[in-house]
Amino acid sequence: MSEITQKEAELYGTEAEEAEGTSSTYSHYFQEPWTFGGKEYTVLNFDMGSLTGKDSLEIENDLLKQGIRLVSPESSASFADELALHACPELTKLAQKELPIVEFYGIREAMREFLMRLWNNAKTGEDGVYTVKLSAPVQIHGKDVEEVTFAPNRLTGSDALAITRKSGSAFEATPVGEKMTLRFQTEAAARCYLENGKRVRIQSKELEALPILDFHAVCGRIRGFFANSGLGLLS
Repeated sequence: MSEITQKEAELYGTEAEEAEGTSSTYSHYFQEPWTFGGKEYTVLNFDMGSLTGKDSLEIENDLLKQGIRLVSPESSASFADELALHACPELTKLAQKELPIVEFYGIREAMREFLMRLWNNAKTGEDGVYTVKLSAPVQIHGKDVEEVTFAPNRLTGSDALAITRKSGSAFEATPVGEKMTLRFQTEAAARCYLENGKRVRIQSKELEALPILDFHAVCGRIRGFFANSGLGLLS
């Protein structure tokens, strides 16, 4: 395993294969009409396709403020709950807490299954090079691209120090890789981007603008590289 850790593969591989559909929207139909704030709801619509990496970083920041650090955002219940709030502005945090339990868990599972799709696209990196095929062309480093390629094994100690300074308390060791934040992974990816086989420095904001699923696919491969190689940084 190169892009994802052995632990993640064992825990989530089967579920990723079973995740159905390719739609980036989800309509949650209530078993019975639900009333909140004087309004009756029979359905809530979630548009994950409108979200980007920036939304994921905002979710992570909110969770960190609550003292919640994630092993794998894609499998986290807390992350899924926050994702639902970003994908459906009509659903407030207060309303979410008041949802009937069956509806609450149904929405959480739908968000989790959406993020789990990134593992379906996992490929073994060759010579430390990882490529992610994007769901739609985007502009990176002034060019329209359909896939992005990274070589984390080309990162140096200088990169590690710069990433740590910029991302703050973004990494805690033991076990290696399990406490690495999305912010750390984004900054690392921006420093090991490959263009025509050569390493070039891109802006992290260019990665933040990726569709949310593509963003997590990139971060997952960076996280997997650090975890599987046994590398870590002291906080």
